[in-house]
Amino acid sequence: YQLVDKADWGLDIIYRSYLYGYDPDVIIEYKEQEDSILEGLTDRIDGTGLGLRYSKYFDHGVFSLDVASFVELSPEEDWVIEAFYSHLMPYKNWDFHLGAGLAYYSQEIVDYYIGIDPHEVTNRRPFYKAKEAVKGEVELLARTPLTENWVLMLGASHSVFSSHIQDSPLVQRSDVSVFTLGVLYAF
Repeated sequence: YQLVDKADWGLDIIYRSYLYGYDPDVIIEYKEQEDSILEGLTDRIDGTGLGLRYSKYFDHGVFSLDVASFVELSPEEDWVIEAFYSHLMPYKNWDFHLGAGLAYYSQEIVDYYIGIDPHEVTNRRPFYKAKEAVKGEVELLARTPLTENWVLMLGASHSVFSSHIQDSPLVQRSDVSVFTLGVLYAF
């Protein structure tokens, strides 16, 4: 919801997903694993946050700063701060968006997603209390019209998390690459 909408800046109330939840049983079944480290682990819900976004607009870019609290966790300690800059580079019939961002997740959020609570401890999965985390991200998004109403989108992003994220028994690596392919329909 837009609170302020000026030519060079804006302020919005936002409700968005910051982290994906997961169901350990579904992951185990999908990977067809026996004796998985995730066996018996409690589900983690999606990390949706409610907060404010400040946006600063430039000729070919936008800088945004989110400050949000996760809706399902306790509101006193479960917050995220995310800064992101996206720069538009048009080329012929393509729009390329090059972006970079930095996010800070409070200790409670990180512990909820990758921590091991006492009731989840096993011989292979020791108790683990996670600390706060930082995520750095770069992305490239490309868009081109296919027809008057359809747009093709291609994207790639790479995220790197704080080194102590990998200390969790649930985490094998502290970086993630995501590739996307999609189409948009414009009315």
